[in-house]
Amino acid sequence: MRLGELLVADGRLTDEQIDQGLRAQVLWGGRLGSNLVELGLLDLDELSWALARLHGMPVALARHFARTDAALQQRLGPGLADKWQCVPLARLAEDPPRIGLAAIEPLPSEALEEIAAQLGEAPEALVVAVAAEMRILYHLELSYGLGRPARYMRARDAAPPEPPEPVSGESSEVEIELPPVAESSSAPVVTEPSVLPLAGPESGGGQDEISGPEHRRYLPMVGDDERRVGRIAIRRVKVYAEDQAPATGTWPDALRAIRRAQDRDRVGELAVSTLTSFCLGLRVAAVLVVRGQVLIGWRGRHREGPLDLRSIAVPLDHPSAVSEAVSTGRQVTHALEEAGADLDHRLAAAIGPTGRGQVLISPISLSEGRVSCIVYCQLDALADARDEAEAPEPGGAAPEPGRDAERIDSVVASMRSAFLRLIRAASR
Repeated sequence: MRLGELLVADGRLTDEQIDQGLRAQVLWGGRLGSNLVELGLLDLDELSWALARLHGMPVALARHFARTDAALQQRLGPGLADKWQCVPLARLAEDPPRIGLAAIEPLPSEALEEIAAQLGEAPEALVVAVAAEMRILYHLELSYGLGRPARYMRARDAAPPEPPEPVSGESSEVEIELPPVAESSSAPVVTEPSVLPLAGPESGGGQDEISGPEHRRYLPMVGDDERRVGRIAIRRVKVYAEDQAPATGTWPDALRAIRRAQDRDRVGELAVSTLTSFCLGLRVAAVLVVRGQVLIGWRGRHREGPLDLRSIAVPLDHPSAVSEAVSTGRQVTHALEEAGADLDHRLAAAIGPTGRGQVLISPISLSEGRVSCIVYCQLDALADARDEAEAPEPGGAAPEPGRDAERIDSVVASMRSAFLRLIRAASR
């Protein structure tokens, strides 16, 4: 059983609401549960309960994170916490006391052995409880300084892209509830959960993201100020082996691969790989996703390899070339050295090298009048004048000079076809 099926079987959500979450997942990424929370259809504790039932695991709620043991957390290094996407909570009120550990999903035995060794415990001394993805990512940042991707952060004073964000009521009780394992292959049946209370005083040293605005770190924007812009880093991103090589085969093969990609991430990776492989004068190709009044970095690649753009966020309520492309739904182009708005200069510097060249911004609309993402390309100023033999096309044929803009248009059209197909598939 999948999460959406469980939520519908329980009467928590309708098929139509699950479809809405799946469509949002295609556009914005993340897990289905995170998108349902962002759409206002669930709160984080309700999602955590559903995940616990789905996996037959204990559940970690907001009240557990408010009682975390900071000293225990620091015994686990940020490397392992990031690798396994988990956060130690506290010791349980048992004899002997075990350790509660919150994670996004069940952990394999390899993870338990590595974590236990670093904590100085036996693997059987760990009790893994499941928590919502958004909550785990928040506490990885809070406890270990592991920054969340911009996709999971809210812009200050910005309205959410869909219905308003729900407000969760928090309980002062501190237990870890154990939903029973499903009795059959059908939907799990929850009766009275068993309880494992956390040890320690009622008021712990931890905090949760909904404990007040003083604990919230908002999305740093390109153009906020010099300090925030300086924090935007372009880094090489760890990618799967299948994504490390540039696009191969002929130009039609590359476009066909984009259109037939089986998931959102593969569409983005194939698109930027195809652009940097087949466009003669392309320096950088990037895809940024529209979320409300913010443009969020997603996929990027330059001539030498992939770029990690997940920390980039661009406000769309300020004058800029990207905001023009999003608001009008039309392609926008400008010279790098002649970018009109200060925001354009900052974005260009954050995504790629500065100097003479051209920027081409192509919007992708999946419904009439609504841009869902943009393809942002930086090209050499004299790309069209290069000799066609300078960069042979993968598959043997040399590319024709002066066709970069045309090829970018073709990739954009292929991406749109792929997204529409994935959205239709998600709605079945």
